[in-house]
Amino acid sequence: MPSLIGTRLTVFNIVTYISINGWDTAMKDYEMSSEQATSVLQYCSQLECKIDSNGLPFCDGCILRTMIDGDNFNRDDYFEIIHDDGTKTTISHDKKFMFAGSLDELEEDEKGIETWKIAEKLLK
Repeated sequence: MPSLIGTRLTVFNIVTYISINGWDTAMKDYEMSSEQATSVLQYCSQLECKIDSNGLPFCDGCILRTMIDGDNFNRDDYFEIIHDDGTKTTISHDKKFMFAGSLDELEEDEKGIETWKIAEKLLK
């Protein structure tokens, strides 16, 4: 998967971390320079992964990867429990899988996100 050279951090990890935690926190926590982060955001926003031939072309977590791998998510395979405090847990009918969140959140997590759009916004 596309990653920051010399690290195991994928482009997806970095883009989403910056989006959630902010630029300064990401620089500190991931021990990367502003130039490295900007390069990652540019790589992602320009969809350079589509032309990158090194290994898997798309990050796990990005909807582009889901499209290549095939969307195998079936909502009918799961049920949702709503707890007294309003939180939700989603469990597979065979009880082999549990997700701390709603069925909608699980589906979004499984399908992936349009990471390049997040990178575009972060560059602005």
